[in-house]
Amino acid sequence: MPIQTWNSSGTLLFDSDTANAGALVGLFEIAANASATYTFPSLAGGTVDCTAPTGKFLTSATVDYTLGYPRVTVATADFKRYVAVWAKAPPTITPGTGVQAMNSSGSLVLSPDGFGLYFLSKTSTPYATVANGGILANGTTCGYYLYRVTSSVPVIAVAQLRTNGPTLVESVELVAANTWEIKVYSITFANDGTGFGVMTPPTMYFFARLTSAPASSPEFTIRDSSGNYCYDLMRSYNQLLSIHRQPTFASGSTSTAAISSTATALGALCQGGGWFSTGVPVSNGSVAYHMTQWVMGWSASGSSGNWTAINRNQLAYWKYQEDGNTSFDARTGLQPPIINLTGL
Repeated sequence: MPIQTWNSSGTLLFDSDTANAGALVGLFEIAANASATYTFPSLAGGTVDCTAPTGKFLTSATVDYTLGYPRVTVATADFKRYVAVWAKAPPTITPGTGVQAMNSSGSLVLSPDGFGLYFLSKTSTPYATVANGGILANGTTCGYYLYRVTSSVPVIAVAQLRTNGPTLVESVELVAANTWEIKVYSITFANDGTGFGVMTPPTMYFFARLTSAPASSPEFTIRDSSGNYCYDLMRSYNQLLSIHRQPTFASGSTSTAAISSTATALGALCQGGGWFSTGVPVSNGSVAYHMTQWVMGWSASGSSGNWTAINRNQLAYWKYQEDGNTSFDARTGLQPPIINLTGL
C-alpha cells in the first residue's frame, strides 16, 4: 500500500509507488589526503550506489557487503571529495523503527537511515566569471563560472542540461560561513577563437537537507532519532532530489546514452565525465605539443517533454610541450545521475 500525501486543492504531493528510486542515506566530505569508511548495518541485505556530486573523480570509492551489510570505503586522494550514498534495493530485514517505503518496482524511496535533499533556489546569474584564455598560449585558461549559495549545511548543485553544449560542475567549496561556491564549466559547441567553446552560463539548481520546520500545514514530516528533519512529504513533489535516470557510458572521448523522459527540464549531478589523453602531436609553429587531456561534460538531446539521450562531450583540452611521452589512457568516469527539474 503506497504512502501518499495531498494538499487542500487535491494535488498529489508524494506517492511512494511512483517516486524515483534511490533514498539518500549519506552525504559525506572527505578531506584531501584522507581516507574514510562508512557502514550501514540497518541496510543488511540491501544495496547502495555511490556518486560524486562534483567533477572530481570518485574512482577511489568501493562498495562491499562482506560484513553482511553495505560498507563504503574511500581511499586516500590528494583532493577533497564529496560522496553521496544512495540506498537502492531494500534491506531484507524490516527495520524496527522508522518509516520505510518502496516504489512499485521494489526500489527503496524512503529509508529510516535516509534523508531528503530539498530545493533551495536556482539561478542563471554567476557570482563571477573567468574568461577563456588562448589554448596555445602561456597561461592557457579554460573559462568557468562561479556561483554562490547560502546554506548552513552542505549543498548539492545540479546543472540544467542544454542541447547546444556541455556543462560540468567542477567543485563545491565552503568559502565562508554558510557560503558555498560552485565552479562550473559551460560552453556551446561553437569555438570562440581561443580554442575553447563559447562560454554560456548554465541555470544552476541547489538542494540541501531540511534544517527548519516545514512551511506547509498540515505537517507530514519524518525525523531521525535525534529529532533532525529527514523528509517533508507535504512539500511540492518535485522539490525532493532523487535520481530520475542513470544512463551508462562507455570509455572514449565522446559517448551517447539513450533515455526516454517526458520531463520539461533535465539536470545532472555533473560528476566527472572522464578524460582521454593521447600522444598525437599538435603543431604550433616550430613547437610541437601533445594533446594531454580532454575534459568531458554533459549535454542532452531532444526537447522539453521529449528527451531522447544524454551525451558526454569534449568540454576542454590542454596541451603540453613535446617531451617524447606518447602514453595513452582513457577513463569512463562516473555515470551521471539525471534529475527531473520539472516544476522548479
